[in-house]
Amino acid sequence: MTLSLRILVAIAALAVTQTVRADECGDAVRDYNAILPQLNEAVQHFTACLANSLGRDACGKEFNGLRKAWGEFQSAVAMYKRECD
Repeated sequence: MTLSLRILVAIAALAVTQTVRADECGDAVRDYNAILPQLNEAVQHFTACLANSLGRDACGKEFNGLRKAWGEFQSAVAMYKRECD
């Protein structure tokens, strides 16, 4: 393979890699942005339950929803760091 052909192949491979990386970063940004309203809603449900319970309800169901949303948020942050940094 001639030097110029090798250079063209290397440039093409780099362009494809950057495009795939940009797509993966875009997916990570989308996932991160999608979880924010869900996390906010889970926080609101949990805090509303606490405020309304006056100590009569441990708000376990709401806490489990918050814990699930927090886990999804952590995953989205990790994916963002991995794909976009």
